[in-house]
Amino acid sequence: MSGGQLTHEQLTDFRAQGFVIARGLADVQLCARILAVARADLTAEVAPIEYEAQLHYPGAPPSLDAPGGHTARRLLQACGRDPVLRGWGTASSVATRVEQLLGAHVALCQAHHNCVMSSSRATAR
Repeated sequence: MSGGQLTHEQLTDFRAQGFVIARGLADVQLCARILAVARADLTAEVAPIEYEAQLHYPGAPPSLDAPGGHTARRLLQACGRDPVLRGWGTASSVATRVEQLLGAHVALCQAHHNCVMSSSRATAR
């Protein structure tokens, strides 16, 4: 994983669309470690965790006890869950690109989107 930078095309896309896709920022081994942490935390239901029923989105199960209600939506506070998650989020391959987009005075914080999204296919019970 190199420090690298976003291309002119990626920066243009970000300014036009509000997001950018930067592929290859984590090697196969790192992806496997991140996935192992997420799967272990989902299996053990390590808090804080957010379930579909708690979100009250249209079509969401009405309660945790309803079918699909105990489906994990997000593992919250990802940076504090495991050093592998925090390390990837602060790696130069990510930080360099974030600085390009948002400026040099960006800090990693424990905000709402500091989470690992889960697939309902893998977590429903």
